[in-house]
Amino acid sequence: MSQVQGAWQVQLQLQLHEYVDPDYILNVFTTSQIEGWNDPIWSNAEYDKLYDQQARTIDPAQRKPLLDRMQQIFYTEAPYIVTNYERQLEAYNTVKSEGWTQVPQGSGPVALINDSIDTYLNLRPRVAAADAGGGGSSNSLIYVAVAVAVAIVAIVAVLLLRRGRGRAMEE
Repeated sequence: MSQVQGAWQVQLQLQLHEYVDPDYILNVFTTSQIEGWNDPIWSNAEYDKLYDQQARTIDPAQRKPLLDRMQQIFYTEAPYIVTNYERQLEAYNTVKSEGWTQVPQGSGPVALINDSIDTYLNLRPRVAAADAGGGGSSNSLIYVAVAVAVAIVAIVAVLLLRRGRGRAMEE
């Protein structure tokens, strides 16, 4: 490997890209990003054309083949050699909370993703099965306990008042 700055033959780099939409990372490898984000200084006219086309395509079903072709071009020309695919571990409690939202749907992470707030908007405490029908057992117990306490206080108050009247009559 050369000792001259910028004249290397091999570079090892770790990149983690957790974006809901692949547009950002696809843009990095366009010709317009040379001397910008495009650090392998890679250029491909078909890739650039497909990038512009996918950026204007709203329908995901029409956009996916464009993205797949861009990926195929990138892997074939190999401006980067991917040596491994990092697996990430997430732990989250589905017993106490619900609304965890995977992005992309069904395969992505639920938290710590750069451009998705879905989990944060949807997450809430899980309601016990008894509470799901409305007015669950925990609320009922509170109401019963309050009613019993009020009844006891009322009975004690009545007994004290009667006792006080009985003494007043004796005198």
